[in-house]
Amino acid sequence: MYKFITDLSPEKLDAFVEGHPACHLLQSAAWGKVKENWQPYYTGVEKDGKLVATALILSRPLIFGSYFWYIPRGPIMDYKDTDLLKFYLGELVKYSKKQSCAFLRIDSGYERSMHRMGESEPLFSIDDQAILKAFKEENFKHKGFTMEMHDTIQPRFVASVYEEDIKKGYPKRIRRFLKESNKNYVEITKEGPEALPDFMFVLSCTEEEKDIKLRNQEYFERLFELYGDKVQFYMARLPLKKAVEAESEKLKKLEENLANLPDSAPRRKIQLEEQMSSVRRFLEFFKECQKEDDDEALLAGCFAINYGNNSEILYAGMNRTYSKITAQVPVFVETMNEAFSKGAEKVSMGGIPGTEDDGLSRFKGFFSPRVIEYLGEFDYVHRPLIYTAVEKMLPVYSKIRKKLSRNK
Repeated sequence: MYKFITDLSPEKLDAFVEGHPACHLLQSAAWGKVKENWQPYYTGVEKDGKLVATALILSRPLIFGSYFWYIPRGPIMDYKDTDLLKFYLGELVKYSKKQSCAFLRIDSGYERSMHRMGESEPLFSIDDQAILKAFKEENFKHKGFTMEMHDTIQPRFVASVYEEDIKKGYPKRIRRFLKESNKNYVEITKEGPEALPDFMFVLSCTEEEKDIKLRNQEYFERLFELYGDKVQFYMARLPLKKAVEAESEKLKKLEENLANLPDSAPRRKIQLEEQMSSVRRFLEFFKECQKEDDDEALLAGCFAINYGNNSEILYAGMNRTYSKITAQVPVFVETMNEAFSKGAEKVSMGGIPGTEDDGLSRFKGFFSPRVIEYLGEFDYVHRPLIYTAVEKMLPVYSKIRKKLSRNK
């Protein structure tokens, strides 16, 4: 009845994934070609000749001719069909052993729960016991319901904005931020690969602030090559020359109004003086920035990819020198607007900790997103000694690589 496929074509995989409710960018065929040190396998299951499950597997070499296999946000299937799930897992174990896999990890794409950020009431009931049992019966070990982002390769909790939730408009705070950014001369533009050096600058600002290492320019060039017009890349800029001229003109008019004000309007005088003080502060700020950035400043950037019914914001960066200028919100909004106009049902803003108590969660919370909790990671071990060595050494290796990248 079921047939396991090890050589599914990328075209068939994409057609299935893009049309499935569990569609995810990390299960797209092209994702297998993003990193050159990973080899992709395109697998699936047919039932009576019809494709009912797929999975992109990423394979990376380890030691002694062995490999680590990883399925991000997959397989794509109806997880509640436990017969199908167990068949795929069983065949995957046999296939991976033949390919010298030391251990494999599945980051399940099953959405365990969902709630609106800041609210405790779930949007649907948790129903995962049969799924967990199926994994256990096939000897996969669940790594637990972790809470921190660094506990898993992909975060277990993700903040996503749904198109149906903003049909009547964005939250009040977002609308206020947009009004402020427009008032402060922020310009948002959709960009192509030629603007990647600008994006790398704002990304480096985020790296420095967060003490992390993200991606190099070649990585984003590769994404453009693989995904083409599915890429959504926006930059926020501040035309300093225009801002200085406009604020100077604004100050001049306020001074004229104050000079022509009759003595019988003391309250209006106070208002004008307060406005002039505010304009002077911004004018001084813009002039100081002009010394460093000439006529244009890079404020923020956002890089996302549309795939199926979703859009995934992969990376975003912000120039903290201009933190008083609201720029990150409008680039996110432009990204979301384009995605929804092209038929996306949701836009993922990326991971957050399950505690929702950090700065990243607070920023994403401005958009009133839903928080998706995924089922988590499952490991199957073929070669315990290699598995133990990798699990113990990987955190050490990550720390060393992070330290070296900072010193470059």
